[in-house]
Amino acid sequence: ALKLTPEEAEDLDAVFELYGDSGPGSTQRKFVEQIAKKMQQLEKDNIQEILQSESEVHRITEALLNLASHIDNAKSWLAESESRLVDCAGASASLENELLLRETQIRNMNALEAKLAEIQDAITLSDYDEFTLKYASLAKMQADDNGYLTEEIVPALEAVRAKLDYKPNNPELLNMRVLREGRENLM
Repeated sequence: ALKLTPEEAEDLDAVFELYGDSGPGSTQRKFVEQIAKKMQQLEKDNIQEILQSESEVHRITEALLNLASHIDNAKSWLAESESRLVDCAGASASLENELLLRETQIRNMNALEAKLAEIQDAITLSDYDEFTLKYASLAKMQADDNGYLTEEIVPALEAVRAKLDYKPNNPELLNMRVLREGRENLM
């Protein structure tokens, strides 16, 4: 049961005197019993709340420990992922460089093909040019001796046949007298 200090007992007696009582100590006993019941109920409620709070604290602590464990696991996973990403970034950069190299090679190859076609067009003799060259060569052979044939005509024909390495402005071809004369006859 609940025990009151002497001061608390005096205070209660003063309160009871104000309200009066119908028998000796009956109101005081009822009041004290009611207060004691309320205090017991409050103590039970407090104990229950403390137990629930401790249970909640325990549950939160477990959750925090579990979270800390997951964070530790995530750190190693993140470090491994970072390493893999660095490897992938290196491979990606290498592939980008390789792709750029291939694109440059394709552009260069296309430019070379276009230049080759231009050179082939420039050194390819039309039927008229070929006829003029043959006519000029035959005319010159008839006019000169056999030395002219071996020194100028044969090299000129070989140069035309080999297309002089696909160079339209080959100085060797431009300086050959037979071709120069043939070109002048065309103009």
